[in-house]
Amino acid sequence: MSSDGPPAYNLANHYAEDLRWAGRQLVLAKKYEEAMVKYTDAVTAFTRSGFEMGVGVCLTNRAIVAAKLGWWAESYCDAKLAARHFPKFAKAWFRAAAALEALGKPRAASSLYYRAVEADEKLYAQCTPRIQRCRAGGRAPRGGHAGAGPPGGPPPPP
Repeated sequence: MSSDGPPAYNLANHYAEDLRWAGRQLVLAKKYEEAMVKYTDAVTAFTRSGFEMGVGVCLTNRAIVAAKLGWWAESYCDAKLAARHFPKFAKAWFRAAAALEALGKPRAASSLYYRAVEADEKLYAQCTPRIQRCRAGGRAPRGGHAGAGPPGGPPPPP
């Protein structure tokens, strides 16, 4: 399976991208459970087409939606699986860390925040306060994304 770069155009990838886009539109409409279904379909389609990065992105998107629903264990599983499919995708590591933090596992979360920074140094400023909070034994708010701020505010980066 190819893991880096955009895939050559083919019908399977086009179909998978359409499903991913539909999932995004459902998220914007706050139809989270329907978005989970679309992202699941997109993961299946990308898996069939052999595009690992597409699988990783869709699993990470599904992890974001699971977090919005407060399904932290599912969010962690999807993000960790996304990181396994596409290890260079820092956002997958970040989402896995945020889910672990929300689950009350600050030590494990801290190590995954470090992995996110290793994969993309641009996340340093965003991960540093979370690492410090984890080291202090703090816990992320359970109602939304770890460290996302007040409800209704801008969401953390996808």
